[in-house]
Amino acid sequence: MIQRQIGWTALGIGLAQLIPLPFVDDMVSARLLRRLYAQMARHHGVELTGEQRKRLTVSKGGGVLQGCLWAGLRWGVRKLIATMTVVLLVKDVLDEATRGAHQALLVDQAMRSGTLPGKEAEVREALESLLEAEEISPMMRLLKGRENPATDVELEPGLLAALGRGLHRLGGGAILQRRFRRRMAGLPEEE
Repeated sequence: MIQRQIGWTALGIGLAQLIPLPFVDDMVSARLLRRLYAQMARHHGVELTGEQRKRLTVSKGGGVLQGCLWAGLRWGVRKLIATMTVVLLVKDVLDEATRGAHQALLVDQAMRSGTLPGKEAEVREALESLLEAEEISPMMRLLKGRENPATDVELEPGLLAALGRGLHRLGGGAILQRRFRRRMAGLPEEE
């Protein structure tokens, strides 16, 4: 029973660290510990006063000023890490979506040109080498100032179709399309 309560309290203390307000996470953690101490005391048939439970709760800091400075610094670092995590997650999601849009639109191009079905291995090899050689990340292309010319894709109505076309364009789809056509036609790569 007590070990289970200790486990739940430890989980609560860990989750309290996700509270984005300075000092609040520490206050919640201390309150959880004091409540656990009261439950443990009842379990053992003794009573602990609020003051005794408070003295048993060890704080992280060495005083109010140090605690304030530490909490402010910790909050700033956490905020920076959280922001970077979100930015990198969004970049990964965009990159994978763009990669999928490129593959699908290039396979569609191969089907329209008559290359598929029949030359699956050649198309796959061309896809792999082009997607590896060309910078397809929309965010990286934007940061590097790479051109994003209009793509040669049939326009279909609808929000999802527009999303796929947009990802294809922002990821350098026109450049991939041109290189893919040349490769499938057996022409040399252009520099």
